[in-house]
Amino acid sequence: MSDTRELLRRGVGDYEPGPDGYEGVLRRLNRRQRNKRVGALIVATAIVAMSVAALLAAFRSGTVPADRTSPASDGWIVFSAGDVPSTTRSTPRDLYVVREGSTPRLVVGASGDRIDQSCPAISPDGTRLAYLTQGGGHAAITIAPLSTSGDVGEPEATVDIRPSSLNPCARWSPDGQRLAMIDGGNVAIVDADGRVSTLGDVADISDLAWAPDGARIAVRHASTVSVIDVASGRSDTILQGVYGADVGQLAWSGNRLAIGASDRAPRVEPSTAPASIRIVDIGTGTERDVDVGPHGWVDNVTWLPDGRIVFTDASGPIYVVDPEGDIAPTPLVDGPAWQPVLSPDGRSIVYGTLGPEGYALFAVQVDGGAPVQLTAWSSGLEYADFDW
Repeated sequence: MSDTRELLRRGVGDYEPGPDGYEGVLRRLNRRQRNKRVGALIVATAIVAMSVAALLAAFRSGTVPADRTSPASDGWIVFSAGDVPSTTRSTPRDLYVVREGSTPRLVVGASGDRIDQSCPAISPDGTRLAYLTQGGGHAAITIAPLSTSGDVGEPEATVDIRPSSLNPCARWSPDGQRLAMIDGGNVAIVDADGRVSTLGDVADISDLAWAPDGARIAVRHASTVSVIDVASGRSDTILQGVYGADVGQLAWSGNRLAIGASDRAPRVEPSTAPASIRIVDIGTGTERDVDVGPHGWVDNVTWLPDGRIVFTDASGPIYVVDPEGDIAPTPLVDGPAWQPVLSPDGRSIVYGTLGPEGYALFAVQVDGGAPVQLTAWSSGLEYADFDW
């Protein structure tokens, strides 16, 4: 999901879901934070561009680096998009697919269906798609086949859930046999056939991440990080006193867990608080802090195959850093940019951005180089979340 600092700043305890469910308020708060991050000039220009939406409705596509290894899903990126809303109105989203040299194509949802489809998650083998549907106070996770041509088939399973207002998206296990999600504040495990079980007794969870072996799940609850054994449900506290909770702040690499953190001192503006990434070796208990700077928070933490870490913070760009080195994080992509998602081959990331002509998706190789535009600038559609 996109960034949710405004929701955290206000607190989620007093929020009660309306007719549109939890996701409606989350999207509204996301947009306010994103517009603040982009800056007044870009936002003003984008608003002007929206007035000519009819002239810009068609998509233009770029190309991605030609030497990528094609993943099992044939390189399809699934993303959610909805009509750009006003400051007082939210709009349902639908799911689209796009890849190298293609035009974005609607695959889930329809205009006027009043159902919000979001949080697409492609299984590791690229053959199934899980996504969240919400509408009329009802929410469910749907699992459907995804073909090599990018078509989404009839649902194989639909599971009613109570999604987290902060972090409603499901995550596939490394073997692609199960999904983990936050359901009513607890970890729910959903088998591919739709069977649901609650994992452990840790409550009020705000973030989770599968370990590479699929046997453990790291969870964050308030300022505490724990690891839950999937087989037994037993939980062990790994870290306490880690503040700045947000989405996408837990990431595994082998037995190491990277955790986005923030030092929220009293009377310090949250967006300028010192931020860091704490690396914890689960086996030995050793810890190492990677300083990010006075940028408020760290999220979208993602390990690269070469041991570096990609992340975003309040300053806008996408950064990369070597957690074992002494060099400060360097921008991989200038901002505004959000939700970097690693390609299945680990060589590129896709991300969203907002410019004078609207929203667009871009891809960039993790070793650097010029970003490549995947979709046309769209003043009529807002891109929210995506998977590759």
